[in-house]
Amino acid sequence: MEKSSSDKVAVGVAFGLAGALIWGTWPALSRLAVQQTLTPLDIVALRFAVAGPLLLPLFWRRGIAAIGWPAALLLTCGAGAPYVVVVTWGLEFAPAAHFGVIAPSTMLTCSTLGGWLILRDKPSTARLIGLAVILGGAP
Repeated sequence: MEKSSSDKVAVGVAFGLAGALIWGTWPALSRLAVQQTLTPLDIVALRFAVAGPLLLPLFWRRGIAAIGWPAALLLTCGAGAPYVVVVTWGLEFAPAAHFGVIAPSTMLTCSTLGGWLILRDKPSTARLIGLAVILGGAP
């Protein structure tokens, strides 16, 4: 049975709210955790102990071949444990509000530069202007 347009919108809004909740609470709870008793490595272990088993069936079904080893390595380094260790370590020294501005800005900057340098996807003028606005607002 096909879903109606309003059902699709409701599902989209629900997933959007869930994403906002996750991304909004992660810096605050991680900051609290590193100020209390956990280390950045503890938080990485907790994060991947949950995400790993949840995504394992998808990985088994599709495998690395779906994206290739270079892309898998890039994702692992750029969005995997090294990324989480660095940002969580930063939360030991800076408020969570700084994370809320700096982390997304860094992600957008790095993905734009990575796409340009690695994938040869030259950004449009509008994207470069957006990047300049992002970098101007980050400090």
